[in-house]
Amino acid sequence: MGRSGGGQRFLGIGEEAPPPAGPEDPDLKAAMIAQGRAASFRFRVNLWARLTGRGPFDWEGFEGKLQEAEFRSFATPREASRSVGWSGLTTAGDKWLFGIVGYRMPLLGKSIMRHELFHAAQDFKTSLFSRESSFVRSLAAEYSAHLWGGPLLGVPLAYGGTVCIVVGILFIIYALAGAL
Repeated sequence: MGRSGGGQRFLGIGEEAPPPAGPEDPDLKAAMIAQGRAASFRFRVNLWARLTGRGPFDWEGFEGKLQEAEFRSFATPREASRSVGWSGLTTAGDKWLFGIVGYRMPLLGKSIMRHELFHAAQDFKTSLFSRESSFVRSLAAEYSAHLWGGPLLGVPLAYGGTVCIVVGILFIIYALAGAL
């Protein structure tokens, strides 16, 4: 799936963010696994899975896929600037791939990691990364990850960010109508 790592492509304001192409980062792996085990993250994912009718979440299976995943740094500053956080499949498509800029930053780094981990949870339950990309699917995936994923990213979106999304959608519709 051509998942837009930075959200720019699905909003129509840029190209798809590239996957992280730098070396493997064992510190990022340890930090992401710790965030995946955090009680507050698990509570949010469990609640999301139940409220959306996806049933109980298999944490043992999720953690197994997370252990097998690749965790890479971004190869260049330009690559990093195009995506604060990236999650998706490796080029072989056999395991998850993650890249996070500034994951060591207090609070914000944790929030970004949880956002990308939530995308992995979405993939675990719905095969998000291997499905064909569409505007509606991308919007739902990003909105859901902002709301249920990281706390710092979720709060602005849930309380006021929705207005930004609606205005953005209206702007896109208006621009498309003018182009037709």
